[in-house]
Amino acid sequence: MCARCLLVEEGEAELFAGLLLEEDIGQGGMGTVFRARDVKLGRTVAVKCLKPELAAQPEVQERFLREARALAMLNHPNIVTLFGCGREDGETYLVMEHVPGGALSQKPLPLPLGEALRTVGEVCDALSYAHAQGVIHRDVKPANVLLDAAGRAKLSDFGIARIVAPGVVSSTVTQTGQALGSAGYIAPEALRGAAPDARADIYAVGALLRELLTGRLPVGEVTGLPSGIEKVVRKAMAENPSERFASASELKAALLQHGAERVNLPADESLWMRAVALLQTAAAGSAFWALAMSLSPRVAAKDAVLPIAALGTQELPDGQVLTRARFEIGPWLWAAAAVGMALGATALLRGHWRRERLDVPAPHVSLASPPWVFGIGVVMVVMFAARVSLAVAGVIPFQPSGDSLFAFLPILGGLMEMMALYSFALSLLESWRVQRPLSKEWKLWVGMGLSLIPPGGQLLFELSRG
Repeated sequence: MCARCLLVEEGEAELFAGLLLEEDIGQGGMGTVFRARDVKLGRTVAVKCLKPELAAQPEVQERFLREARALAMLNHPNIVTLFGCGREDGETYLVMEHVPGGALSQKPLPLPLGEALRTVGEVCDALSYAHAQGVIHRDVKPANVLLDAAGRAKLSDFGIARIVAPGVVSSTVTQTGQALGSAGYIAPEALRGAAPDARADIYAVGALLRELLTGRLPVGEVTGLPSGIEKVVRKAMAENPSERFASASELKAALLQHGAERVNLPADESLWMRAVALLQTAAAGSAFWALAMSLSPRVAAKDAVLPIAALGTQELPDGQVLTRARFEIGPWLWAAAAVGMALGATALLRGHWRRERLDVPAPHVSLASPPWVFGIGVVMVVMFAARVSLAVAGVIPFQPSGDSLFAFLPILGGLMEMMALYSFALSLLESWRVQRPLSKEWKLWVGMGLSLIPPGGQLLFELSRG
């Protein structure tokens, strides 16, 4: 009975090697891949079963299992993990890690430059490790790069891999006369029958990057790529193996260098980013203003129309009405409009970056704005602490009058708060563009927290007065 016949139908479950086969999720040159449930361990796995026409040949079965034992020594976050292998009910099978995101070939191409460089960089990491273990993949292409739930690349399908590790006898399961690899990805020397080495995989990675960025099969002249990336692809796909990158890690270093060269935006592009950051700052300031207006105590004339929703309403002896909190329609509508404009401008800017391929991954490069946020936060806390100390000592009143020089302190604090929000918005935009995790920028979060202490303290003071 073939593996396909073991799939469950109409709720009837049948176990195969302790696995509950659930769905056919892929067809390859050597076999069929199923999503399955490991009943004993309670986890989802992928099961690859050798095709019946190949499984009928004892030497092919032995090669299949020998390759599986050799590949079991590959343990890397960017390589699909092999859990086990065996033969049951006439079926030769491999049990592997199930990668839920599907193959890279299923994604719409071309990819944004940043996403393509990140994915290819992870493939380079996988190949660097595999080559160090003596494994040449020989079939790198979008269909053999899987994406997990987080979008991380995992290299799969080592079915025609060449094992050159000491003490391991390698063989390849293919039909007589069949080319080893896929059209457009096979290195020229492999077509001429040369023994494969790591540089054949380098050629395939260059072809992979080319297809991801152009959306076209990597055949013919290299065109339609950014100049820096085009140089990398041309070198990776050089006809002479000696002219290619010596290793996958060297290829990745070239990609990282290209990304680092593009970290700083051109002057005109930087102006657009700053304009969007200003819109975001205005939106955040409008929201804070609407919140402060809603939570600050207010005295209204006795004949004034009160807001629709008001909390802590109290009629004063002179007939005026005190409200401690209320829903301010005007400020909140203005804040909503500002937030909508900021979101729209942000979406347009990020779309522009994708089209112009300005979203380049450089997660190793620190952002420029967080130190400014931290410095502004420290200055604001020092100023607020000095103001409170002087008020407690009786030097100045807690609420300075309009003719006092100290009355300008809250205005200065508000301007500095806007500067902190602006720097925070710049950091947010830049982190999206270069894929720098904000969790690595501790100065950004500490500085923003410090900058919120003065307005928070002022708001608490106003509420306590009310």
